[in-house]
Amino acid sequence: MSMVNRALRKRNTIFALSHPRKEKTLSKENVKRLNLRDIPDILSLENKITESLFGDEDIYDIVYNSFITLGIEDEGKLVGAVCFDDYPSIKSLPMWSWEAWLRNIFNLDMINTLNSKWIRLLVFDVRYVTSFLPPILQVLFSEFSTLKFVVQAIPPNIKTTNFLTNDVTRILPKGNISPQTTTTLGLLARKDFFTNYKIRRAVEEDNDDVVAIIDRSSSTLKQIYGEYYISELLRVEGTSRHIIVAEMDGYAVAVLIANEDVNYAVLNESFEVGPFHGFRTVHDDDDFYYSTELKRHSLPPDESLIELFAHDHFTPQPSLSSYSQGSSSEDIIIPNLFTSSESSSSSEDEWTLDPSLDLSTLMVRREEDTFDLFGYLRVGSQSSFLSTCLLNTDAFIPSFIVQKTISKSSSLDLRPTKEVSDALKKNIQIPNFPGQPDAFALEVLVSDTNHEAAAKILLESAFECFNNKNYCLMCCPSTEPPQNFLKDFVRVTPRNISVFPHDLFILHRSTIDSKMDVRISVEEDSPYIIEFLHQMMKPSAIFRQYVSSVQNKNSEFLTLIMTCENQIVGLAVISEHVDMDYLYAHYTLYKWIDESKHGGDTVGTLENFLIYPVFQRYCRYFLNQIHRLTDFSLLTYAVGFDDLDSNFRDRPLLNCIHYLVPVSPRRMPDFDPKFIEESCFPPNSVTETKHVFSLFVSMVRLAGLKRIEVNTRIVVIGTGDTAMGFLETLVCGSGPDLLVTFNNVTVVSPHGLPFYREISKARNIITVTRGQTAYHRILQMNLRIHVNIVHGVLGAIKRKKKAIVINELTLLPYDYLVLFCGEQYKMPSLRQKVRRKFSAFPENVFMINTDSDVIQVFNKMQKYKKFLSDKKFMGHDFLIVYGNDIRSVACLAALIEHGIPPNFLAFVEPTNCQNFSSKTPESPNLTFPDPEIAEAVDKIIVNLGVKLFKGFVLDDWNISTENRVSEVVIISKSMSVSLGCKFIFIYAEKSISNKTFEAINKAGLVFDGRLVIDSRFCTNDPFIFAAGPLTKYSRKYQADHKNHIYYNAQEVGETIGRFFREMLIPESFKSFEKSSTKRTYPDGISKFESSLPDFHKPIVISCVLPGEIHYLSIATPGKHVPVELMMTSDDYGQLLVTGDYEHLERQGYFRLHVNRMHIVDSMCCLSKEVSLNT
Repeated sequence: MSMVNRALRKRNTIFALSHPRKEKTLSKENVKRLNLRDIPDILSLENKITESLFGDEDIYDIVYNSFITLGIEDEGKLVGAVCFDDYPSIKSLPMWSWEAWLRNIFNLDMINTLNSKWIRLLVFDVRYVTSFLPPILQVLFSEFSTLKFVVQAIPPNIKTTNFLTNDVTRILPKGNISPQTTTTLGLLARKDFFTNYKIRRAVEEDNDDVVAIIDRSSSTLKQIYGEYYISELLRVEGTSRHIIVAEMDGYAVAVLIANEDVNYAVLNESFEVGPFHGFRTVHDDDDFYYSTELKRHSLPPDESLIELFAHDHFTPQPSLSSYSQGSSSEDIIIPNLFTSSESSSSSEDEWTLDPSLDLSTLMVRREEDTFDLFGYLRVGSQSSFLSTCLLNTDAFIPSFIVQKTISKSSSLDLRPTKEVSDALKKNIQIPNFPGQPDAFALEVLVSDTNHEAAAKILLESAFECFNNKNYCLMCCPSTEPPQNFLKDFVRVTPRNISVFPHDLFILHRSTIDSKMDVRISVEEDSPYIIEFLHQMMKPSAIFRQYVSSVQNKNSEFLTLIMTCENQIVGLAVISEHVDMDYLYAHYTLYKWIDESKHGGDTVGTLENFLIYPVFQRYCRYFLNQIHRLTDFSLLTYAVGFDDLDSNFRDRPLLNCIHYLVPVSPRRMPDFDPKFIEESCFPPNSVTETKHVFSLFVSMVRLAGLKRIEVNTRIVVIGTGDTAMGFLETLVCGSGPDLLVTFNNVTVVSPHGLPFYREISKARNIITVTRGQTAYHRILQMNLRIHVNIVHGVLGAIKRKKKAIVINELTLLPYDYLVLFCGEQYKMPSLRQKVRRKFSAFPENVFMINTDSDVIQVFNKMQKYKKFLSDKKFMGHDFLIVYGNDIRSVACLAALIEHGIPPNFLAFVEPTNCQNFSSKTPESPNLTFPDPEIAEAVDKIIVNLGVKLFKGFVLDDWNISTENRVSEVVIISKSMSVSLGCKFIFIYAEKSISNKTFEAINKAGLVFDGRLVIDSRFCTNDPFIFAAGPLTKYSRKYQADHKNHIYYNAQEVGETIGRFFREMLIPESFKSFEKSSTKRTYPDGISKFESSLPDFHKPIVISCVLPGEIHYLSIATPGKHVPVELMMTSDDYGQLLVTGDYEHLERQGYFRLHVNRMHIVDSMCCLSKEVSLNT
């Protein structure tokens, strides 16, 4: 049947080509990106022309390996598809040598790897033979601004090329006049698919057209300056402002306004402009300041290097600076190539805020200040934020470890105190760039509908108005949706102390229409590479890799360089060592790649990747050429734990990392040989655990994916389970159709992200694992790559200024604030008033709320470890654990594992609700859900020798002169007991911290026992969101039983993360975002009337109990009734129990509850054998 269909398609093709008819016009709105899911539709479009052009090719393989595949639809049906790649579809021509083939055979010098794409596959419905391709090419050229040509290799005996549109140019080899005997080319040029605009300076007669164009985008200028402000600007003589327009058919359809007047001092204070020389010409007196732990490293005096430079052919060469003179890129030499403020920290101490610095007084924008569009680059009214630096990074400078000069733009009535001013003068430094001004500001760039291409042309023409300037600067609000022309710009990293209200983007003259090339490095490149590497902090390791690649024929390294006008502007080092079996087993590569398409010799590793910041837009081009020249279809990049620590790493984080695809780790089970037969045991690649790292991948098809950058400032408070679920979904939740980078996500927490230090077995035991929040997984995700971290405590929320106060010192602005504060253990309410002569928090009282608390407690315990086992030292004192939370039992087990003799431990377990807030029992995770398990745990504790005081509450304590609790008084209904105390661990009442409550209350957010939110996680402030135990739904919903505290915290975080992605990704990109929540709100229905989100994931709790007993509990989400009451109901269902909880050494205990609908409602397990995966 398939042969008959193929024959019919061939006949229809011949008939359609020989009897042309008027075809239906298609537009670029009908064009869409295709992926592997669309291959069946692509196969249905094969015809005779396809077979004659490409032969019997594997269409799946072509689509899988192509840079981009575009299709066009008519009435929802695919009628044409084209695959574009970086090399022609000629099997006898190696993909890395086609440029020489073009020059030698066709004498085509204007086509190169940067400005061209080749058609690798072309299929179409014969009814649209001449109309399907032009819209596809229009979309391709508009999507990739560097493209100028699309080329099709046409085999011999192809007579007609009308399927390549009427604008195709048939090119024959030199000296050949017959297309019947040789391969020819079909050349399609960008200029033939776009309107030819007339670019000129604006005149007063353009006022009406220009004002109308600008007004359609924003009416602000017209409201402020009237209807004739363009005419008035043009009348001013001697101005530094230029206005140019794009004209078509006598009307202006696009306008650009640029100004030479730029406030370099403010930009230097607010942004990391060192890599760009402060937007000034290079000067011998340029300053560059490094953080104290980052000093310039010289190349090592290695004998191999000496030998390298001893060869005769290494004659003195001009430096990069002199080499660039006369070229169009003379000012791109950047001595401090990678200095920036990264979002990572080297240690928690370095991240601690210095309480002597009041950064909030530096440059605060006043609410009453008037915002002047034409002068915003020259005014000092600003507000502060941090930014992830993935562009120009070699130095990880911790946030709020600041540089060294007081801002000259501080408001007079907001000057810092003398003490703070002295500290700032001492600790802040800003580099000085005395060169000549070298930039102009882009004030307005807007085009009419359907004339977006004119904006690109105007942008290139702007440099002709400023012949002596090399940088184009543009400021853009962080909330502005991504614009297409911004893809040509580079976002500049703000300084840590920056309070500038907008993001800064730059475009360098050399990145426009320059000759770019990528090639494999040779030994003769060494002088230039040395000069290139001397501009980074630690060049030693990279240079050794380069030397190995050029001197050793069998080296595992391969070095490639990218040049601009024959000057090195980028360098990459590739190696072949990749353990793909391990990667396939431990990471979700299946979501992105087809394992069968990548053999062992087609996968490489990105060891290093460096590129000048102004050429950041060419990262994708550089990566594609690496694939083409090395024949590696897949490149991997691993970010290890030490790569984010400036004290240990010897290579920079790749500044192309936002062009790579992050791969999530798999959830790996534990494989125990005791329970698995040898023949069924997985291979070593599955069971072994290597060094923890985050994985990124690159391949040509993934490089062509749709990408957007969201610069909205999102400030997240807290790092609990809900916050971690939110961050993972937000920054790592991209699907195979759209890659989204969030550049401005900041996490505020006293101790940073959790689990970023190695933990001992005792520390691991004290941690109660909940669902996916596992130590190993968090390290593999390595969110420090994607977010900024500020170590501090929320002090206040300034809603009018849209900023928060951290540690009562520093303002941190936000566009959206997300509160995940959660609940914390608090000091119990003592019945007698204790006179505290010293601190309100005794030194030997511990309340463990975070992973950092665990580390600090055990570090302190380690100092006393040998004394805590000494009877003379202990006397009659105890280490006391107080609480009836499951964490208190885990703490007891951790102390025993730490080496504390059980007879020196006392466990005080108060009765439910006794001496506790009435709100505390709302938590579903207090005590054990099964009374039999609770009884078994009590017996285990007693049998170990621990003193158990059940039903006692903390009544009083005595504090010594050293500010230590020396004695604790506990009481029950019938007696009072005094216990000597060395240390006490308190797991009693949990509630929102006083500071958080005060900040919420003073900000005017609705608080009804908990922070009130609606169905979209929003508070009464549309820019403040919240989720987790901190929150409750508004009483309008009558849904207290659906509060987040009763559900899986990770799932709650994932849900609000998906909602944020849906909210922040522009509507034009929604069709690519397959993971959106798909929730819609019909007109006329408010968000308060929409349904509440549903949560379905179970609540999973696992921990280690005293006696090395492993506990696991899995329960359905939602508010639970105590087991004792449930069992009295007729609807309880069936309870299945096996094992003996009183003799766990012989057999484990398992309890399964099946409800009346025959669905598993909960299960509990106690075991002494099975090791739970954490």
